[in-house]
Amino acid sequence: DEDEDEEGMDDAVEDEELLRSRQVAAQQREQEEFRAVREREAALRALENDILDVHDIFRDLSQMVHDQGETVDNIEDNVEATAIEVEGASQALKHGARYQTRVRAKRCAIVGAVAGVISVIVLIIILANLYHK
Repeated sequence: DEDEDEEGMDDAVEDEELLRSRQVAAQQREQEEFRAVREREAALRALENDILDVHDIFRDLSQMVHDQGETVDNIEDNVEATAIEVEGASQALKHGARYQTRVRAKRCAIVGAVAGVISVIVLIIILANLYHK
C-alpha cells in the first residue's frame, strides 16, 4: 500500500510538474504572441507613417507641377508677346528702310536739281560774259 501511495504521490507530483510546465509553456507562447502582435503593431504604425510621408511628397510634387505649369504658361505668353513685338519691329524696320530709300532718292533729286540750276546759272553767266565782250 505504501508503494502505491508513494507511486500515487509521485504520479501526482509528476502531474503537477507537467501541469506547471504546460502552464509555463503556455505563458511563454502568450508572451511571444503578444510580443509578435506588438511588433506587427509597430510595423503597421511605421507603415502608416511612411504612407503619410509619401502622401506629403506627392502633395508637394503636385504643387510643384502646378507652379511650374503656371511658369510655363507665363513663358509661353511672353514668347507669344515677343513674337508679336518682333513682327511689329520687323514691319517698322521695313517701313523705315522704305522711308530712308525715299529720302535718299529725294535728296539725290534735290542735289541734282540744285546742280542743274547752278549749272544753268553758271552757263548763263559764261554766255553773258561772252556776249558782252
